[in-house]
Amino acid sequence: MRRLRSTVSPLAGTLIDVGIGEGLCLERVLQGAPRDSRVVAGIEYRVDKARIASGLDGVQVMVADAGMVPVRDAAADVVTCIEVLEHLPTVRPALAELARITARPHGRCIVSVPWEPWFRLGNLGRAKNVARLGNDPEHVGWFTPRRLCDALAPHFA
Repeated sequence: MRRLRSTVSPLAGTLIDVGIGEGLCLERVLQGAPRDSRVVAGIEYRVDKARIASGLDGVQVMVADAGMVPVRDAAADVVTCIEVLEHLPTVRPALAELARITARPHGRCIVSVPWEPWFRLGNLGRAKNVARLGNDPEHVGWFTPRRLCDALAPHFA
């Protein structure tokens, strides 16, 4: 979280968090960051989670699919997509949307996914999802660093 905050905080302009969930990550990322001129928006597929995230001060939350983000091209100087891709049956539409809404050439898109072998081992160590060999039931895709880079390569340098 510290690394993510130190990356996002100095970046100015519009920030869009795709897959905001309940807003817990974005809330931590924005702690202590100046928000006087920054527009912050969140995109969330699930209405129940979007409703919770909409309680964040200064964050506009929209209910939408990561593969069909309802904002104009190059709308965001900073796009975050934290721990979302592993929940999607196919990531291509979402990655295309992340690229589309990221302002070029100086915009930044920050994506993270759990590295599945370690994620599963951590779950097994906590006796969580043992019958599924540590896999979260909502995770329908998995990534290694190489697989994530390959997925991002057509859209980002």
